Amino acid sequence: NLPYQFADSASYENVDNIRILGPMALFARMSGDTGRYAKLRWMIDNLAPGNKNYLINRIQGTMAGASPSFPIMYFLAVDPDFNSAVDPRPSLATDFYSPGIDLVSSRSSWGADASWFVWKSSWNSVDHQYSDANAIGFWRGGEWLTKPFTGYGSKVACSDYQNTLAIQNLGTTNTSFWQDNLDRGSQFAYNSKEDPMAVSVSFGPGYTYTQSDSTKTYNNPSVPGANEITHASRSSIYLKPDVVVTYDRATHKSAGLFTRYWLNTSAQATVSGNSATMTTSSGQKLVIDTLLPIGATLTSTPKEALDNQPAANDPMKFRFCAEDLSKPSDIRFLNVLQGVDAGGTKASTLTIQSSGGTAFEGAVIGTTAVMFKKNMYDSVTSLSFTVPAGTTKFFVTGLVPNTGYTLTTQTVAGLLQVTVTVGGSQSTDSAGVLSA
Repeated sequence: NLPYQFADSASYENVDNIRILGPMALFARMSGDTGRYAKLRWMIDNLAPGNKNYLINRIQGTMAGASPSFPIMYFLAVDPDFNSAVDPRPSLATDFYSPGIDLVSSRSSWGADASWFVWKSSWNSVDHQYSDANAIGFWRGGEWLTKPFTGYGSKVACSDYQNTLAIQNLGTTNTSFWQDNLDRGSQFAYNSKEDPMAVSVSFGPGYTYTQSDSTKTYNNPSVPGANEITHASRSSIYLKPDVVVTYDRATHKSAGLFTRYWLNTSAQATVSGNSATMTTSSGQKLVIDTLLPIGATLTSTPKEALDNQPAANDPMKFRFCAEDLSKPSDIRFLNVLQGVDAGGTKASTLTIQSSGGTAFEGAVIGTTAVMFKKNMYDSVTSLSFTVPAGTTKFFVTGLVPNTGYTLTTQTVAGLLQVTVTVGGSQSTDSAGVLSA
């Protein structure tokens, strides 16, 4: 079992939750709720490290670590004669959003071949939290194609190791972990200006959408001069099962400071033009097409030692970076991530930009077009753009939630001209995504 972990952890593995699941299972059994007990027993037997086959070893290890509550709870909760444990996952929804920590977990199915997208944009103001607002993870084929680094320490907790943007700030500090944040263009630990805001999440047929404004996490009122970032946000869409598209906005008060798009990978990626391909040990691929900024410099490098802060057993070993070396004050990143089977080929990608109305940018992936608002807080009255004639599916994000729009198409000079106007019978979802 390979979890999505966040915050300080010295070892990358599932934890044994018997102290939580045990009392629940004991109560269900004593109450005669055999159905609930069957589900909890499956979780007890299968979610802990090593599954039930490693139970004795886990108990011995916890006793050595002075944690007698583990074996006591196993003794009370686990009926050795019960053989009807039921996997509860097929009855659960594949999409989940936790508003308390602003975390999304979205799967293509509960099957062994499922893909899985995770997004997190939490507050960060207590010890052991990470600078991971707008972080993403993408699981496919039984392994992580990319995810934030797990570890223990202030350097591995920085944004450049957490699958989100690194945006250089100014300022001076005598606090070591804030110096790490400054050096790496990270969101600040403990005392960023404010939490992420304007969080939008929605689930629809075949897609999951997330968006958050993380501007204030990159500024720190306790560090003199660390107030350079005027905007930072990410909009992401997971097109089940194989595609994740991210659109990032970043603005400094002045030019000359770096903005970097980071992703972690299990193997080194090969860069060719605006594309990077990483092949896992099983042979499947993660293909990253950096469509914006045009002419971005792409690199794939080994992880740093970081004073031995990366967690034991973390499968992430390398880092992908996209950067505009001219360091403009205002920049957009548009990246298409595709999971591809061994021997398979990725869908073609193409950058598209609006030709009328509010400024939008986006991509065509195969026969699907996705559009993002260039400036997150712009209002939209109309939008027009052109795509290849074979485009059959459209996702327009950044519109007013639960509102009627009209999307029309017409063929012009062998291409498809798309127009979106306010009003009509095609309604956006709860996060302002129009799917047509």
